[in-house]
Amino acid sequence: LDKEQQKVIEEAKNLGLMQDLIEFVERIDGFTQALLLKLVDHKIFTLDDLADLASDELVEILGEDDIDEEAASAIIMAARAHWFEDQDTIQDPTGDGSSENEAAQEAVAAQGEK
Repeated sequence: LDKEQQKVIEEAKNLGLMQDLIEFVERIDGFTQALLLKLVDHKIFTLDDLADLASDELVEILGEDDIDEEAASAIIMAARAHWFEDQDTIQDPTGDGSSENEAAQEAVAAQGEK
């Protein structure tokens, strides 16, 4: 199965799947290759494509069994973080030193525990 998923990901790269999206989702605990393939199926090929989604759209794409609204929102906000790299208040909205990516990881991990 892993070999088949890897083959599909390689084919998706030929269709336009960008490394920035692959690297982003690899950093999120619980975000599997199968979920990445669901993004590709919906023509989400770049980090900006993901960042442009609304949380309810991401839930619809990935499925309610795999993600909830809170986790989807955290992932999207983390995907948008690179848009605001020069603005410290956006990168650390809580002021506690945490990053958007950490929030996304926690939200996805919590979803997996349900």
